[in-house]
This record gives sequence, C-alpha cells and structure tokens, in this order.
Amino acid sequence: MARTRRAQVLLEPREYAALERVSRQRGISVSNLIREAVVEAYLPVADGGGRIADEIAAMNVPVGDWEDVEREIEESHDAGLP
Repeated sequence: MARTRRAQVLLEPREYAALERVSRQRGISVSNLIREAVVEAYLPVADGGGRIADEIAAMNVPVGDWEDVEREIEESHDAGLP
C-alpha cells in the first residue's frame, strides 16, 4: 500500500451534510469524495489532464481539416459573430 499522509479539514455542519448526501448518491465515503475532488481540482496536470481531459477526448465531435475550420472562423468574424 502506498504511504499516505493525514490531513484534517474542518467543515461547517451544512457543508458536511451536503458531502454526505453526494457521497451516498455515489456510493463512496466522504473521505474518498474529498480525495477525488482534490485530485480533480488541483492535480490534473500530474495525471495527464484528469477526468475532464478524458471526457473531452471521449467526445464524438466532428473534426474537419484545418483549411475548412479556418475559413469558417474567418467567415464568422467577417459576419460580426464573436
């Protein structure tokens, strides 16, 4: 088992209750929920981009060749679109 470090976090009762609800819905402990949140929020670079990058990579989005995309961008700007 990897060596772990202990961290103590004090939460307001309403904050902890909210975390308990979410952890019950996900079927994990409050501790695991907090660990996942820390990794997702503060350590995405360390694990290759984290869950968000995985979700983006899994999207089935149409990809055109660069010339077509560039032309569409230029036409949008010429039409005054953001």
